[in-house]
Amino acid sequence: TTEVLAEIWKSQTGVTTPEYGSTEWSERLRTELAATDLKAVERHKLSPQAVELLDVFSLMKSARRSADPAAIGPFILSMTRSTDDLLGIYLLARYAGFGAETIDITVVPLFETIEDLRAAPSILTALLKVPLARRSLKVGGKTIEIMLGYSDSNKDGGFLCSIWELDQAQRKIMRALQSQGFQLIFFHGRGGSVSRGGAPTDRAIAAQPPNTVHGQLRLTEQGEVVSANYSNVSTAAAHLELLASSVFCHSSNTDDSLADPAITDALDALSGLSQTTYSDLLETPGFIDYFQQASPVEELAMLKIGSRPARRFGAASLSDLRAIPWVFAWSQNRHLITGWYGFGTAISAFRRFRGEQGDGTLRQMFDHAKLFRLIVDEVEKSLFQTDIDIAADYATLVHDADVRETVVGKIQVEYKLACEGVLFLTGSHALADRFPGLKDRFCKIAPDLKRVHKLQVELLRQARATAQPSSVSIPLLQSMNSISTGLGWTG
Repeated sequence: TTEVLAEIWKSQTGVTTPEYGSTEWSERLRTELAATDLKAVERHKLSPQAVELLDVFSLMKSARRSADPAAIGPFILSMTRSTDDLLGIYLLARYAGFGAETIDITVVPLFETIEDLRAAPSILTALLKVPLARRSLKVGGKTIEIMLGYSDSNKDGGFLCSIWELDQAQRKIMRALQSQGFQLIFFHGRGGSVSRGGAPTDRAIAAQPPNTVHGQLRLTEQGEVVSANYSNVSTAAAHLELLASSVFCHSSNTDDSLADPAITDALDALSGLSQTTYSDLLETPGFIDYFQQASPVEELAMLKIGSRPARRFGAASLSDLRAIPWVFAWSQNRHLITGWYGFGTAISAFRRFRGEQGDGTLRQMFDHAKLFRLIVDEVEKSLFQTDIDIAADYATLVHDADVRETVVGKIQVEYKLACEGVLFLTGSHALADRFPGLKDRFCKIAPDLKRVHKLQVELLRQARATAQPSSVSIPLLQSMNSISTGLGWTG
């Protein structure tokens, strides 16, 4: 949207536009939003991308004036990083023909990274200071919808940090906007896997901060989750009953298991320790090479199971890689670091620094804090599905021996610490003893999965040795399908 806005401004003036993020950019946005009239957009001077986006707004305008004003839903702005991002949407809507008094569309910001989740309250508070935006938001009955991204926050900060930051973001956003007289509806952008917010529906809802579910909840259900939850009428009805009852139950529950400052302090410390450990792995020299070579991340794009390209801008950096292939690749090679990495060091360091008092706090959290209990449960499931021996097999695909040994060494150490941390908290003797259904099902297919993994490693080696590495064999694609089916999710 910023590129289109810059293109429109340049077509109108013929000179270079202000740089996005600059004071000049912000001032021009606000000046034009406050103007009674705007200079007409000459669409024939714009790129096809710009024309297409303006056409979307024009279609939304037509729908709002049709017999069914709700025919088109909200405009979800992914990767919302600033107030200017949101104001840009309002200005583009004005260019497409919406009025100067109010913009009759619902703009839903999607906060995805850890940094953006932390900045969300200030971004939204600044938005309400812009008269046009405030008037437009009041049209909807002073209700604001906010979307939260589980996938990119996980890729950005690791599992434990992501879940904690999402909880804290909801609390801070709620306080900031309720003080302005607005109510919120949180839209949870969950995926199917643990790493993308997947968890038992009733327990995931029960772990939300109190007063953030007022009889309303919106969430995404995608991919294999749709098949699992809505494959037939009876299954769909049962799932919808579970959703409805969980929302109503949580709406009436004002108890906050995180009200104890000692628990909040502990989770803050655990989150910080976990994120530091996770970031240290990602910043290991050669880590990106390891990821690309020890997983089928490049080849899975040929599977064509996603609605979007694997990378946002066609670049090869980690920040541009979409969260779904990131999670999918780490599950294919059975590292599954997106569901547990950083947890072990966090628990170990917390216990070491705080001694017996720390142990007592952790046990209290496990017994009484729903959010922490959910975190531990999902980490345990991920650790159970992780296979360090299979992961080592995939690591043989990495060319640089030093990189391979360094990254594998860190993962093995952290895996051991994570397992020890989970068993300390649960009091169990082995992983997944508390989940007999999961354990029985997975143990039955584990030998078959191991054979498929062995085959996939060889197929990857062969595919990368050919003169045409982009040519992916059908058996390799089938191996990806088999592994994701065995694990129960893609990404």
